[in-house]
Amino acid sequence: MNIENCDFVVIGAGITGLFLAKNLAEKYPNKKIIIIEKEKDVGYHTSGRNSGVIHAGIYYKPNSLKAKFCKEGNEFLTNYCLKNNIHINKVGKLIVPTNEKELEKLYEIYDRANKNQAVVKLVDSYEAKQIEPKVKVFQKSSMES
Repeated sequence: MNIENCDFVVIGAGITGLFLAKNLAEKYPNKKIIIIEKEKDVGYHTSGRNSGVIHAGIYYKPNSLKAKFCKEGNEFLTNYCLKNNIHINKVGKLIVPTNEKELEKLYEIYDRANKNQAVVKLVDSYEAKQIEPKVKVFQKSSMES
């Protein structure tokens, strides 16, 4: 197919480019779409090295576009997988402070996550051990309390 004869040209055959092309094909079934990829195969760079995590948006600045898109993308992808019987592991994330400074940072992350409407929960050391038995949880000594 010649690029001059196309209605849409998508640059990149990673997850975003392929998803865009798929949606264009569904919305405009009679249009010609070409995907241009510099590599020998699809998903060769970032998409092919994806950790497989569906991020919740806990680290992004509240009310930022990153936080908004992360939350919307999480909901969209989760619903898409459920609708299409694609298995996803909903394992969550356990953030564990190892010292006093990181404990303060944990509360900042928790606050930011709540502002971004991410589903989060603070757990005590007992609950953390139930989630991951090998976890080493920072705790103030009885003399510091």
